[in-house]
Amino acid sequence: AFITAPATANEGDTNTYNFSITDPDVGQTFTFVAGFPVCGSGGILGSNSINSVLKTGTFQCSFPDGPANPTVQVQVKDSFSTPANSNIASVAVVVSNVAPTVTLSGPGTATEGDTKHYTYLTSDPGTEIFTHTAECGAAGNLSNDLFTAATGAGSFDCTFPNGPATSTVKITV
Repeated sequence: AFITAPATANEGDTNTYNFSITDPDVGQTFTFVAGFPVCGSGGILGSNSINSVLKTGTFQCSFPDGPANPTVQVQVKDSFSTPANSNIASVAVVVSNVAPTVTLSGPGTATEGDTKHYTYLTSDPGTEIFTHTAECGAAGNLSNDLFTAATGAGSFDCTFPNGPATSTVKITV
C-alpha cells in the first residue's frame, strides 16, 4: 500500500512514492516484481529501493511532459522458494503543462528613425513546439521576425519612425 503517493505533478517534476509491505511471515526479504515500479505513460523511473526489515520501499518518477495522466504502480514479491506476488498498488497522477518562460533582450531606448534589434530565449520543462507573437508597440514597426518553434528562440527588429512616442516592445511565447 502507498504511504505517500502524490497524485499531481507539473511537467518536469520528480515525485517520490513511499509504500509499505504487509506480510505475516517473519524474516522475508522482498524484491520488486519484474517490470515494477511503473511510472506510467511518459513517466521515467528513477531511484528505487526496498527495506525488507522495515517492510517499506521508495521510488521516484519523473514526469517530463504534460498534460498527461499516467498511472503509477508498484508490486513486490517475497523470498519464499515459490515467491508470492503482492497486490498492485496504483495511483492515477495528473501531470500539468507548465507555461514557458521567455527572456527578451534588447535596448530600452530609441531615437526617431532608429531600427533596434531584439533577441529572446524560451525555457520550458516539457517537450513543446512553441508559437510566438512579437510586437513593437503602437509607435514601432516589426521586421525580420525570426523564430525557431522547437526551441522558442528568436529575434526581431523594431523601427521607430516618429517621436516623441512611447512603445512597448514585447514577445509572447
